[in-house]
Amino acid sequence: MTKLFLAAILMLVPMDGPGKSGPEVTGFLTLMAESPESLADWVCGDEKAVSRRNGIQYIDVPVKALISYTIPPETFNVFSPAELAANTAIHPLEDGHEKWVVKIPSQQREHAFYFRDGCLTSGEWYHSRNWEAHQSKWFTFRVSDASRFHPAQLALLDNETTRLMSTLGIDADEAHGNGFRLTYLFARDEQEVEQLTGFLTRGMANLAYDMVVSAYPVHLHEVVHLLINYKLGTKKL
Repeated sequence: MTKLFLAAILMLVPMDGPGKSGPEVTGFLTLMAESPESLADWVCGDEKAVSRRNGIQYIDVPVKALISYTIPPETFNVFSPAELAANTAIHPLEDGHEKWVVKIPSQQREHAFYFRDGCLTSGEWYHSRNWEAHQSKWFTFRVSDASRFHPAQLALLDNETTRLMSTLGIDADEAHGNGFRLTYLFARDEQEVEQLTGFLTRGMANLAYDMVVSAYPVHLHEVVHLLINYKLGTKKL
């Protein structure tokens, strides 16, 4: 399966509104049910690179970039891909993006999938695509509200990350030489965190992209989670 094929099916799928169905959506969901590892070819290349750059891997996870974005396998034991496709709505978004919303019949749950120019992306990347960005030693730091950012915040975040590395026994020089880097999305408030992640919380770690999403500029609790995973290299979720 290639991104070229995905781009083609996106032009064929009916747009916007509930109850969209058809062989294209069914095919996408069938791959998710039967061959989830093949979805790696659908992830946008730049985001796939971000997902892989720190070498963190999770056992029994076919595609790291899609952690938490795929429909749980047990759902397909109850509903076929065709049944789920019949409950899928496709909404056009800005800047070449689309959002596919799969509603689970008879359940108060739905799963959203974001596409950018025919490849799989995520809500975090979509909603933060135009945020102001800053680079530091350890972080790509994106800010929702530039008026809330001060360089001292990023300096403190870097210094504390270096200190935490020492505490965890991570060689900071080696990590820096290997290009270790985290993404940090500094949201306006917990409602914006929910918009990005789907969870109403002040902050959380996104394991798919070694990312912190938080309404705090220095959320060390979530940084520690990712540093521990980096130290372990390969672990179970």
